[in-house]
Amino acid sequence: MSVLTNTRASGALFVLALLIVWEISSRNVSGLSLLLPPLSTVVSHLIASALSGEILSHGSATLVRLFTGYFAGVIVAIPLGLLLGYLRPVYQLAEPLMELLRPVPSIAILPIAILFLGLGFQMQTAVIGWAVFWPVLIATSDGVRSLDPTLINTARAYGYRTFGIFRRVALPASLPYAMAGLRVALTIALILAVF
Repeated sequence: MSVLTNTRASGALFVLALLIVWEISSRNVSGLSLLLPPLSTVVSHLIASALSGEILSHGSATLVRLFTGYFAGVIVAIPLGLLLGYLRPVYQLAEPLMELLRPVPSIAILPIAILFLGLGFQMQTAVIGWAVFWPVLIATSDGVRSLDPTLINTARAYGYRTFGIFRRVALPASLPYAMAGLRVALTIALILAVF
């Protein structure tokens, strides 16, 4: 117990020392305050922004942009991923286009998004939606395609047809994969929404 307490205390002392070095060096090293303002100035501006409601308004705008782009990408990616995973000919037809577009980073589509959508909310949510779309689509389609053929054959033996097999077997089996894609996509959306 004392080792843990000592470790926490030494970690807290290290952080406190860094904060003191930050304050002193930014006040005493010429020109550094332009790049790194003193800690006291940063804290005072942070408190003033919080009290004026500026942080809340900017934070809520970021959250709206984040969730709008995220859900737009997810709403398109999950049904399409299920379709691509379940219907092999459709997947084989779409695979070349997917492999062409999937590696394109979100930053690369930014000029195209600005050209067509301008510099507003629509462009930001479209870029987030693009980034979210791919991991969810790939994970969902992989989840359906990795389905054990024995499960499909068993469902057929019990009298299920195409839609029944899809609803009762393929959809539940793909959920863990889709959830993994949703988690990855949320991380990407958080990063893009902040910038």
